[in-house]
Amino acid sequence: MNRVKIAPMTGTCGVSLSTTVVLAVVGLLGGCSSRATQASTRSTGGFAGTSAPATSIEGGANWRRVAVPAASALVGVACPSTGTCTAVGTSTGGGVLLSGTGGSWSMRTIPAGVFSLNAIACPQEMDCTAVGQSRIAPIASILTEHRGHWTMEPAPSAAGSLSGIACPSAADCIAVGYGGRGAAILTTSGSAWISQPVPTGVVALYGIACISTSECTAVGDSSPNGEAGHGVIISTFDGGASWRKQPVPGGVDSLLGIACTSATECTAVGMTGHSTSSVGVVLATTDSGHSWVKQSVPSGVSELFDIACPLPGKCVAVGVRGAPSSPSAVVLVSAAGTWIGRSIPSGVSLLARVSCPSLNACTAVGVSSVGNTSHGVVLVESVAN
Repeated sequence: MNRVKIAPMTGTCGVSLSTTVVLAVVGLLGGCSSRATQASTRSTGGFAGTSAPATSIEGGANWRRVAVPAASALVGVACPSTGTCTAVGTSTGGGVLLSGTGGSWSMRTIPAGVFSLNAIACPQEMDCTAVGQSRIAPIASILTEHRGHWTMEPAPSAAGSLSGIACPSAADCIAVGYGGRGAAILTTSGSAWISQPVPTGVVALYGIACISTSECTAVGDSSPNGEAGHGVIISTFDGGASWRKQPVPGGVDSLLGIACTSATECTAVGMTGHSTSSVGVVLATTDSGHSWVKQSVPSGVSELFDIACPLPGKCVAVGVRGAPSSPSAVVLVSAAGTWIGRSIPSGVSLLARVSCPSLNACTAVGVSSVGNTSHGVVLVESVAN
């Protein structure tokens, strides 16, 4: 995994990729001319390594790729209701934002000055907040939507780039990312964004989930005592004003996404290892984060970037599998802690984010690389007749 986590990167397949999620997989996309061609023709079926038959786990079984306007990479998606979604990412001209209803997607007009958009949250339709990085580095970008119109909001200087956001209500949001001195946490209750204190040693935060306006959990990287990075989980019970670390099992190098279905149950995903031999990781808690337990992941999964859990114990995770020389996207689904791989359309190099407003109604976004060109990808789930 490329964990030069603070610096935007340019030139990957001829595209500027500054989002933290994409930085995590830049090592897999670099040299696209030799890698993506292989990925576009290889099988993207299920995986070995699980004793549970696929028919015993609901959800995630039928995926189709839909046409979307030109974008170099799509790395964030939010679906406040089934079939209605908004996706964000980047292109050669800067940040992009697309809205979709079913299989029809269109480009939305956003304010100038956005270098990249990395994450989005939509507590309800036409009421979304997207975050990323502005062209005035290192300053974060925050865009808010009101009845389809997008405006830029001022971001505190402590945030250099934002990579995750959760909005448990239409007014309350918490965004996470990184700044010049480590991780960044911003909160708002409908007015100005405020920079909040971060626990010592947390150097970057990538994902966040909230089960109420007061209770949230974020994941990322820590670097205790200047040592090599470790996955980190932090939680708040006061709307982001204060945070505390939760125990993370050994052998977890980075956590990139998290989903919570209740105050006690959350599941986080990430990776362990490095860019040439990483392995996907899933952690779960059923006791409000007092303990986190590793769950078995099918063999061949390199990294997991995001997770959505439309029902307790029923989750969908997305990421990448295969060697760095020939990556392809992966979709995993689970029931009660047992994970299996699902087949997806070919030609998708990686999937960065997933949103599931209900079971069997997920939308995933990512990247497809062909030659020296990258394209944003949207996969939607449909129930077989």
